[in-house]
Amino acid sequence: MSSTQKWLIFGAGGHGKVVADLIRAAGMDVAGFVDQSGVGRVAEPGGAVVVGLQDEFLSGGKPSSLPATVAIGNNRVRLELIQKLTELGWELPALIHPKAVISQSATIGHGSHVMAGAVINAASQIGEGVIINTNATIEHDVIIDSGVHISPGAVLAGEVEVGQGAWVGAGAVVINGVEIGANAIVGAGAVVIKDVPAGATVVGNPSRVIKTQ
Repeated sequence: MSSTQKWLIFGAGGHGKVVADLIRAAGMDVAGFVDQSGVGRVAEPGGAVVVGLQDEFLSGGKPSSLPATVAIGNNRVRLELIQKLTELGWELPALIHPKAVISQSATIGHGSHVMAGAVINAASQIGEGVIINTNATIEHDVIIDSGVHISPGAVLAGEVEVGQGAWVGAGAVVINGVEIGANAIVGAGAVVIKDVPAGATVVGNPSRVIKTQ
């Protein structure tokens, strides 16, 4: 891919600003944002604007030859949009910050974002549309399903499994071999020492369930 490659970013919120920085840090550029509203407005400090409405881009097939990425914080919405764009033939490569450290034996699915300072170690598998945020650590043999968000500074020890749509909060620690169920939420700073059921919210050290779906 050319160092001058330009990207379209779906989603002009806070995560979109971070992804714009990631793209530029990787030596590429931002062609513009696609959002639900606000065509023409400047969407981030680098000066890129909203160039079109999401519904217009989703109707009538694939209107651009540019690669695109989905920068939406909501896990479910992000994954659904990635799947729609994939069906329409959009190219959605993973984006990896040059200051991230990725094992050669790790795999990262399309549409995923790996931010500055993140570490993904040997034999880990990252699904599509996953956010591995700033300074997060993914140890060996971790399996992360699609549409997951691993927040800044979180640590997943070896052989952890994270189900689709789950969210691991900032600074949380998950010990070896624990399974985080689909759509579960691990609160910021939690220390998880046993499996978390699907749809549950856990907080504290050691973590405890405070909410279930």
